[in-house]
Amino acid sequence: MARPKRNNADYFSHDAGMRDDPKVKALRNKFGITGYAVYAMMLEVLTGSDFFKRDIDDIEIEILSADFGIDGELFKEILSYMVRLRLLQTADNCGYLSQKLTERLQPVTDKRNNARKKGVSVTESTQSKVNKSKVKESKELNTVYDFDLFWDDYEKKGNRKTSLARYSKIKESDRELIKSKLPLYVQSTPDPQYRKNAEVWLNQECWNDEITISNQQPVFDYTQGLSR
Repeated sequence: MARPKRNNADYFSHDAGMRDDPKVKALRNKFGITGYAVYAMMLEVLTGSDFFKRDIDDIEIEILSADFGIDGELFKEILSYMVRLRLLQTADNCGYLSQKLTERLQPVTDKRNNARKKGVSVTESTQSKVNKSKVKESKELNTVYDFDLFWDDYEKKGNRKTSLARYSKIKESDRELIKSKLPLYVQSTPDPQYRKNAEVWLNQECWNDEITISNQQPVFDYTQGLSR
């Protein structure tokens, strides 16, 4: 009997510095450790869901809040705030997903699809991909600012493949500068259409540029939520 097709994953990589992400800090500031725990558990739920998306209606709210051990109304409030912070996104009427998580797990899905086309064991092929991925990710855990965090924070994307290739060649001391200077650059260009594409910003080493922020520009205060 053929093995049923899988459209989910068994686990996802948890960045050592996830709690230091500005959006996660905002979530922690508003809801404490409960907010952080709900976010982590939602990533687990999405990882195990088909196509890494979960439909959450009123009944599902009750089921998940009971599973998470929190009040249903509090769960709805945290869920709404995570969407506002863009930690999670919505699709269709009641679908929830994490674009960042989906992008990270895309290689697993691609490998399975290729394996099916070639008639290779999906389990063996996927596990091989996961093992290689874990080796690569173990190196990234030692970085002060990995590419996925940069990509998420930059907001105006561009070409991910080109940006990743350039970012992988950046030394740690410059990554520290990027981590400190990028929020200032984003703040100085609140309208993303006037912001350089990510690969251009990296190629031009704009983290070395002097950044001037007008007093009229809105200041991001993550302790109070998003300013836009």
